[in-house]
Amino acid sequence: MAKIEFRLVVLEDGKEVLTDPLSCDIMSTIANYYPDKTSSKSFFKYASMHPSAEVRQQVAYKDKIDEETCRALSEDNSLAVLKNILRNSVFREITTLEVLEKIMNKDPDLAVVVAQDIEAYKLVDIQNLAETIASNSDPFVVLALAQNRRAPKKVLRDLLTHDDPLISVSARENLK
Repeated sequence: MAKIEFRLVVLEDGKEVLTDPLSCDIMSTIANYYPDKTSSKSFFKYASMHPSAEVRQQVAYKDKIDEETCRALSEDNSLAVLKNILRNSVFREITTLEVLEKIMNKDPDLAVVVAQDIEAYKLVDIQNLAETIASNSDPFVVLALAQNRRAPKKVLRDLLTHDDPLISVSARENLK
C-alpha cells in the first residue's frame, strides 16, 4: 500500500510557501467538518486510509462516500468505525448478509445496531437476517430484535418462547 501523507499546504501566487504535516487530531476534525457532498468523495477515499481509527470513524459517518471506500471501511478493525458504517446510507444500499454476519460476529454491540435497524439493509433478505440475529447467543442482541417493531412477525412469534422473559415479553408486545 502506498504511503499517504496529509499536509497543510499554503500557496502564494501559485507557489508553495508552506507545508506542514497534519496531526491525527487535526485530520479527525477536518474529516468531521469536511462537506458531505459528492465532490468530497476523493478526500473521503484518502481519509479512509488514515492510520487513525478516529479519522476513519468520521469518514464512515459520511453519506457521500463511494462504494469502494464503504466496502473498505466495512472491513475495519475498529468497532467505532464499524458502528458508523452500519448506519451509513451507502453501506445500507450495497451490503450483503455475509458482510453483516461478519460484522455482527465481531462484537455484540454491532449486532445490536443491526437488530435495531434490521429493515434498513436493502439487498439483504430481512427474514434471513432476523433469523440469524434471533439465533445469537447474546441475549441483548436478541432483545434488540424482539424490541424492533419492524422485525418480521414470524421471527417475533418464534421469540415468544425464548428462555429470557424480557425477550418473550418484548416479542409479544411487538406482535400486538
